Amino acid sequence: MDIVMNNQESASRRPKDLRSRDAGFTIIELVVIMMIVGLLVVVSVFGYGSWRKSVATKEVQNDLIQLASAMDSVRVWSSGAASGYPVFTAEAQFGGTDGDPAATKLFESSPGVVLTYKSGDVSQYCAEARSRTQSQVVYRLDSHVGRPEPGTC
Repeated sequence: MDIVMNNQESASRRPKDLRSRDAGFTIIELVVIMMIVGLLVVVSVFGYGSWRKSVATKEVQNDLIQLASAMDSVRVWSSGAASGYPVFTAEAQFGGTDGDPAATKLFESSPGVVLTYKSGDVSQYCAEARSRTQSQVVYRLDSHVGRPEPGTC
């Protein structure tokens, strides 16, 4: 008890101007805190943007890989004189409301991807995928290469 009373007594003996200075933060402290919060916001915004782009890239690449698998399955399991890769009209889309029914029957793209058959015949093909959310994410799949690559057909 004596310690508490001594602290209270010493606080009451302080000059009035010293007691009021201990009551809040200084301008410098507030500016430093605002700068730290601003820096955290900037870092998180840029991190979120790059995360969205990487997710869109993976989604486009995965759709192209799945399309390659579907096309190879048709080529391997088809029979008859015209066996090989299926052939679609140029600019046929896989899935969505604008999708070619024959192409969509083979493969339906993810909702965030526009997957388009660009050219081909029974021995080769080229397809292109674009992200609906990140317009700069465009990949192509050439049957001769066998894996998604950045760019168009």
